[in-house]
Amino acid sequence: MNKDVLIICQSNYQGNTQKIADAMAGKLDCCCINSEEAMKENLSSYKVIGLGSGIYHGQHHPKLFNLVRNINSN
Repeated sequence: MNKDVLIICQSNYQGNTQKIADAMAGKLDCCCINSEEAMKENLSSYKVIGLGSGIYHGQHHPKLFNLVRNINSN
């Protein structure tokens, strides 16, 4: 398992974004978690963090924005 890379994905409705994120995680041999799980992780241990979200009303999912704000404040 690649412990240097993490994918954080917020996917709702049909789960298409999650399918893509899972496929990417499979190729990179890394974990793919959602934003709630990411809030509990020590993200500083990763060298690369990929963020993904479906587009809802023209924007990324609000939970992903909340995560990024939380990361920036820490």
